[in-house]
Amino acid sequence: MKIFLLVLSVVTVMATSHANAQDTTAPSRSFVEGLAQEPHWGIGLQAGLATGTGVSVRYSFGNRFAAEVILGYLAIQNPAYSFGAEGQFLLDDAFDHRLYALAGMSINRITKGDSNYLAAPVRAGLGVGYEYFFGTQAAISGEVPITFFFQDKLQVFPTLQVQFTFYFQ
Repeated sequence: MKIFLLVLSVVTVMATSHANAQDTTAPSRSFVEGLAQEPHWGIGLQAGLATGTGVSVRYSFGNRFAAEVILGYLAIQNPAYSFGAEGQFLLDDAFDHRLYALAGMSINRITKGDSNYLAAPVRAGLGVGYEYFFGTQAAISGEVPITFFFQDKLQVFPTLQVQFTFYFQ
């Protein structure tokens, strides 16, 4: 019985010292928090009027800035394309989300005959976005830019944009 108590005491002391050693280390940061500290790439799909619709490629610079290019092409009845660019500035990040300011623009075309079917093919936007990480590196974003439609007369509307992004290093 004495040997059993001695072994139990030694195991308890070792387990306690191991647990205490783990408690002294800094908690690991989440992937979202790492976006603001290390460069990352992201690829996804975006639908929006201000900065374009299509496949998106994003580069986070490892600080508070990110840049994104959006390319889309669809040819069902009338060929349509969209080319856009967006810059982002991180306002807040936490364990599972990012809040950011955005600015960008796009050039869009829906070909009907020899002309562009769209009345305002050039658009620019300025607003905010919220990105929620539902997986380790997968996120869904909602953006609300104030969108400027450039045509004969400038028109300004708030619009919505949605995006799915998968991040990698």
